[in-house]
Amino acid sequence: MKKIKIAIVGFGGMGEWHYRQMTASGLFEIAGIYDISEERCARARELGLRVWQSPAFIAIEPALDAVLIATPNDLHLPYVEYFAPRRLNIICEKPAALTSGYFDIMNELARKNGIVLAVHQNRRWDPDFLTVKKIKEEGSLGEIYDVESAVTGSHGIPGAWRKERARGGGMMLDWGVHLIDQLLQFDNSEVVDVDCEMSYAEGFEVEDGFCLRLKFASGLSARILVDTNCFINRPRWRIQGTLGTAVIENWDRKGEIVRVKERVDRSLCGVKAGNGYTRTMADRSQSTVERLPLPSVEAEEFAFYKNFVSALGGGELAVKPEEVSRVLKVMGISTLGRLPVKI
Repeated sequence: MKKIKIAIVGFGGMGEWHYRQMTASGLFEIAGIYDISEERCARARELGLRVWQSPAFIAIEPALDAVLIATPNDLHLPYVEYFAPRRLNIICEKPAALTSGYFDIMNELARKNGIVLAVHQNRRWDPDFLTVKKIKEEGSLGEIYDVESAVTGSHGIPGAWRKERARGGGMMLDWGVHLIDQLLQFDNSEVVDVDCEMSYAEGFEVEDGFCLRLKFASGLSARILVDTNCFINRPRWRIQGTLGTAVIENWDRKGEIVRVKERVDRSLCGVKAGNGYTRTMADRSQSTVERLPLPSVEAEEFAFYKNFVSALGGGELAVKPEEVSRVLKVMGISTLGRLPVKI
């Protein structure tokens, strides 16, 4: 099979990550890179990559199939506006645009020029998220009514431009896009209520974390927690159902399912609770619950890239434009605080 000849625009951390993943996939020929940083250009040369001095040279590169845009977020739209009319297919890093309106412009450019515009919302294929989806599909927890998705760390906001609002910095645009996308894939009913609190603990002009609460028409309540100043991490997922609870501790899927066997605990004993006593919140007798391992899942390697190649051949994009737009709309409303919506 012919490899897809692709240029990388923006060779920072994500650009180099894509270079390594694309190379490992065996699906791409990396034609070269463009970056405004001489340090990053030097790094590309170390790796044996060709370095262009201007995007104009990319536009005239013979037999080029596609461009990967891995620049700061505020430059995604300008580069799509430049490359789409030149009939180059595009992979764009997330978030595709700073607003859903800007993405509409990008999507219309792709449609008008007959190119594929694929947005790298790749965490749909994360093993931990695939596990959450499988728990729902198997019905082991009964009806799921509450989900908490958390990504926490203690290293602060990374890099330089991610601290600048005008460049599209902040944790909502960095991590929110992925976690919202996952929840909208988990429950595709309408989002009817959005409530968001931003954290500015580190003192930058952009948020270093946030707590986003979503209410779905199905009845599901979901919380997304992102914190870059958290020194004891939260579980990656906590899923509450009518028949039990599932916890996924981390990316490596450490966790378990605890499911009720006998609703009435006839051996229930009260316990001392602080300065008082409780039966309501006492631990269950172990005979009334069962502990189950998390279901096994198979995460397809290079799934996003494979789908992009398929789309170039006429197949359907896995990350559809309307899904990208829906995520961006939720993100936009999140900046307003609280608002009843229909998305």
